[in-house]
Amino acid sequence: MLALTLLACGEERDACKCRPLYDGAVQPDGIVTREQDGGAESEAVCSIDAQVTLRAFGEKVVDCGNLPRLADPTARAAADRCVLDAQSTQRPFKLIVWMQGIDSHVAYAYISPGAGGKVARLEYDGFAPTGAGSVGMQTCSSLRAVAGCQASATTVCLECVDESAFSAACKEPAR
Repeated sequence: MLALTLLACGEERDACKCRPLYDGAVQPDGIVTREQDGGAESEAVCSIDAQVTLRAFGEKVVDCGNLPRLADPTARAAADRCVLDAQSTQRPFKLIVWMQGIDSHVAYAYISPGAGGKVARLEYDGFAPTGAGSVGMQTCSSLRAVAGCQASATTVCLECVDESAFSAACKEPAR
C-alpha cells in the first residue's frame, strides 16, 4: 500500500501555501481510501494530482513539472522539452499543466512508463461553482511537438500520436 497526501494549494500551486487536503492510501487495486471517523472509507480521489500519483511509475520518473495556471512561456517550453527528451530516451515521465477555464480549474497531465509504454494523457475539469470534478484519459503511442506552436500561458504545445478515445478515469459528485 502506498501512502498518499494531497494538498489544497489554491490557484498559485505554491507548495508553501498548501494545506493538507487528504491523507490516505492507494490500495493495490488503485482505489484511494481515506480514514474517516476511525474507519476506512473507500473513496476515489478525483484530482489531477491523485490520478497522476496513481499512474506514476516509481521513483525514477522524470518530473517535468506541475506548472501553474499562468506559468510563463519559458517554463512551459522547458516542460515540453523535458517530456520530449524523456520520451526520446525512453525514460518514464510526468507533467501537469494547469490552464485557465471559463468557470473551472482545468489541467492536463502527460505520463509514461518509459521504454515500450504508451503515454497517458489526462484532462481534469474541476467545476468551481459546484466543487465537482472529473478526469478523462486517453492513451497515445507517443507525444510530439505541435508544429508552429508558441508556448504561452494558455497553450499546450504537445499532441498525442495515434490517440485512443477518451474514457472517464473518475468523477466527483457535487458537494
